Amino acid sequence: MTEITMPTTLHQAFIKLPDPRVRRNRRHSLIEIVILSILAVLSGAASWNAIALFGRTNIDFLRQILENFSTVQKIALNLLKKDRGKESLRSKRLKAGWSKDFLLELIKI
Repeated sequence: MTEITMPTTLHQAFIKLPDPRVRRNRRHSLIEIVILSILAVLSGAASWNAIALFGRTNIDFLRQILENFSTVQKIALNLLKKDRGKESLRSKRLKAGWSKDFLLELIKI
């Protein structure tokens, strides 16, 4: 029988990844580098230089996405907290991801 895994964010998936770099040489967190690399490769980057160029070229856009994502994440968390259901916050989050009806009920559309 196949095990069903719950969805996770990129951040959650890679946050425990050990950082092999020397501490004094770290300019950016490892998770930022991993996520930037994934986005760059998905955008067509095929080398370390292309990934670096993608990061430098899109830095303002990437920062804006992170800022907006943080705001959306806070709004979503508040909507889940306001729900009067007896499930845990984690269960409500997963339920909103799996059930369109529950999600629409939360955002009152």
